[in-house]
This record gives sequence, C-alpha cells and structure tokens, in this order.
Amino acid sequence: MSSIPTKYNKAWRFWALGYLKSAKVNIDFLLNQPNIGRTQYFPDLDPIYSLTDGHFIVATIWTIKHALELILKALSINVDSQYKPCHNLSDLIKELETKMSELCIKEHFTMFSGLTKKYLDCEFSEKTKFQDLQNTLFKYPETKCGNTLDYSFVHDLKKSDLINFSYDIHNLERLASLLEAQISSFRSAQNLGIDKSKHEEQLKKLNTVKNPGFK
Repeated sequence: MSSIPTKYNKAWRFWALGYLKSAKVNIDFLLNQPNIGRTQYFPDLDPIYSLTDGHFIVATIWTIKHALELILKALSINVDSQYKPCHNLSDLIKELETKMSELCIKEHFTMFSGLTKKYLDCEFSEKTKFQDLQNTLFKYPETKCGNTLDYSFVHDLKKSDLINFSYDIHNLERLASLLEAQISSFRSAQNLGIDKSKHEEQLKKLNTVKNPGFK
C-alpha cells in the first residue's frame, strides 16, 4: 500500500492531542466518583466498574487508540510529508520505525512503540486481548472479521487500571512532542554532517530530555 503525499500540517499532532485530552476528561470523571460501579449498592464487595461506567471506559480506550493512529501519521508526515493510508497500528509503527531510525532517541521511540503495542493488542483484560489490525474494536461492538467486544471486561478493571490509562495519555502527549522535535533536530544535525550518536549525546544533556516528565 503506497503512502499518501501531503503538505505537512502540525494540526495532525494537535488533532491527536485533542482526542487525548478528551480521554483524560473521561478518566478524571470516573476517578473522582465517590462511589464507583456497584460499590454503593454492595458495600461489602470490592469496588468494580459497572456497565454504566463502561460507556466512559470503552469510549476512552477507543479515543486513545484513535489518537495513537493520528500521532503515528503525524510523525510520518513530519519525516517525509507522507503517511500510509491505513488504520493498522502495527503497519504504521513498523513504517515509522524505519523512517525514524536515524531521527530519534531510541529509548523514546521504544517507549512509544510499547504503548502502541498495548493498544494494538488491547491489553486491558483477559477478555479484550485481540490484535485490532483495523483499529475498530472499541469504536464498534464488533469488527468486520467477526470479533466482538466482551463488554463485561469493565468489571475486571480496578482504579489502578484507570490511573494507568491516565499515565498513558500523559506519556503519549510528551512522546508526540519530543519525537516531533527530535525529527527536526536530528535532520539539522545530518545536514551539518554531525554524527547521530554525538548529536544524541548532546541532546540527552538537555533538561527536557534528561527529565521528560514521564509517568
């Protein structure tokens, strides 16, 4: 599948950040509830998220997955003004890894790749583990190939899981910004004939790189 050429527009990343902020609103809403799920009705049981809470959780997960797709395409466009016209996070991250091999700090890309895999493989519950190659599970109740979302997975989630979603959102925002800046920085170094390893060594001395603020 050939890539689509486009005039690079930073709105691609900002679009993604808008979806991430929307997901954060949902997470904060659930975390701030005095009684989560059935706790108020069954006080002797451990807190679980109800199907009503699940509406927010499902929407939040898909919003993060969509934001990830936008970030992948935004970074690809930033490299060569092109992106692969598909929704497959696996294909998009593989293509981006090839494009950015000489244009980023490896540790940051590895972290970004790990988060992409988490949402590609739907690693949220034993009931949701499925490689969502079309990035449509959670957007729809079922996929074109017949896989359906077991909605009861929301009962498996704990407050710590929602906090981890919040951390993922924060880290994706930071990584999108850092990787975009690194593309420009490493490319400038290449044009000046500066060795990648030496330039990376200098970048790692910067406060924003030494202390990127990941959670």
